[in-house]
Amino acid sequence: MKFAKNNMNLDWKLEIKDATGADAPKSEMNEIYSYVQPINDEWIYACGYKWEDPVVETYRKAALMKLSTDGQI
Repeated sequence: MKFAKNNMNLDWKLEIKDATGADAPKSEMNEIYSYVQPINDEWIYACGYKWEDPVVETYRKAALMKLSTDGQI
């Protein structure tokens, strides 16, 4: 989620789903640790992790995502 700095209203939020439309924890990225949107760029770049078993959280893989401001991943 991204909030406006001046009034803390929600600017946008992201729900990660896999190619079949299943919600997390079945998605390719379960946790987002950092993101950046370069100046004058339509893309948001995020890095995080995918848990092999999100219920147990015993093993995870690094994951990257590129998201356009119109929702294309």
